[in-house]
Amino acid sequence: MSVSVALDALAVSFSGALIDREHPKEHALAAGLAFGGFQFIMPLIGFAAGKTVTNLISSWDHYVAFALLALVGGNMIVEVMKNDNDEKKVSPFHFPAIFVMAIATSLDALAVGASLAFMKCPVLLTAASMGIVTIIISMTGVMLGSFSTKFALPEKLLGCIGGLAVILIGFKVLIEHSIN
Repeated sequence: MSVSVALDALAVSFSGALIDREHPKEHALAAGLAFGGFQFIMPLIGFAAGKTVTNLISSWDHYVAFALLALVGGNMIVEVMKNDNDEKKVSPFHFPAIFVMAIATSLDALAVGASLAFMKCPVLLTAASMGIVTIIISMTGVMLGSFSTKFALPEKLLGCIGGLAVILIGFKVLIEHSIN
């Protein structure tokens, strides 16, 4: 379960590293802490909220996740396209962007936490596992994305690919919800 909830964070971390090549170690730490922190906190919130809140939000949480990811991914593309080489880029690892992406990629962990309440499972151990695994996977995503940018592709193309990948993750959330 820990790996499955962390896969969106992996994809977003990798995509972010395609856009911002500078400071991969710092970005890996930021991504790990943001994504891992929310993957730890959200199951606890879901567990505390229980079935009532889950039933209320489960009908629209996927739309929220999609909207947030589409907004961030679209913004990533716009920023890459409008920035010239001499302008300072807005990094997907800066606080507002990474905060929104961390929330969007951890909404499924909220539902997992609520389901744990009904199954009488140890939520703290599960949440800790989800957080730790997400930290590791997110940091790995940033480092892999940073490494892959060493290839001779234009920076704007890489940035657009990264933003598009974030938007596609949003579509994946919508498709998965319609299947389930």
